[in-house]
Amino acid sequence: MKSRLEKVYSKLPKTELAKVELGIADDLKKYTKGFDKYKNEGDGLVKRSERLLAELKETQSAIFKWSDVGESISKDIIADMNKFEKAAKEIGVDPKSVKEYAQADKTFTDFAKLEREYQKIAKGLLK
Repeated sequence: MKSRLEKVYSKLPKTELAKVELGIADDLKKYTKGFDKYKNEGDGLVKRSERLLAELKETQSAIFKWSDVGESISKDIIADMNKFEKAAKEIGVDPKSVKEYAQADKTFTDFAKLEREYQKIAKGLLK
């Protein structure tokens, strides 16, 4: 038993049948054009992701370096606080009673906390 489409084709003159078949061929061309557009869009997205990844790596490196700066400053604060403690004890003064010492102690804590936070953020950027 013939399908409806086959019945229609069988009743068309050969020239009309050729036009229908050529029309289908024209329809097939759109897939090639569609693929090209699909590929171009996909390639563009891949290039964009590569640029973003490179930028993210640079940012991660910068955060690690900035964290190292904070660590270095923290070490300097501790060294200076130790010197201050020694000098204060030599003259019989409690270092914790000096306002600047207490502020330096708080600042050290803030630097250390932020340095650890930056390390954590940088490590989390690229997993």
